[in-house]
Amino acid sequence: MVAADWGRALRMRWTRKRFRLVIGILLVAATAAAVGYLFAIPDSAATMKLAEQYLVEQEDAVRAEELVRKLLFFEPDNAEALVLLGIALNRQERFEEAIQVFEEVPPSSESALEAAYALSACQMLVGRYRDAEAVLKSLIAEHPDYHDAREMLRKLLVKTFRSQDAERLILERFHRRPAQLNY
Repeated sequence: MVAADWGRALRMRWTRKRFRLVIGILLVAATAAAVGYLFAIPDSAATMKLAEQYLVEQEDAVRAEELVRKLLFFEPDNAEALVLLGIALNRQERFEEAIQVFEEVPPSSESALEAAYALSACQMLVGRYRDAEAVLKSLIAEHPDYHDAREMLRKLLVKTFRSQDAERLILERFHRRPAQLNY
């Protein structure tokens, strides 16, 4: 009987050691993951600034895309990063992908206006004129003083041989603000 108790005690001791070992490994792994996570998370503002520099100064849309995708891995709802990714894809002439990215930008975000404008530009580039026109008209309806959207819509109307509609658009803007002749 004593040998059986001794065997059971030995097994329990061995099981406790395994349990402690597993807990220790999990603790070390969790600590390493936490430290790695802290160092791997890119600083949003710094990453965005660097990606913009790649796009504007170095004209390296591929590198800008890589940076923004890395940021979006950690912050998938970052509307500003989505817009920058769409612009990078546009610069690489990957218009369909850019359209999908611009459509992901939440309409309630601060970047929604810029995303909608860029979306319409990409749609025009791939020949989706009706979609682009709908986006631009909704932009103008929501933001009547958004001159860039109005000008892009005018160009779209001229490109699609609707010069009378383009003229109406210009006159509408003129009647809203007759003192501003620059438009």
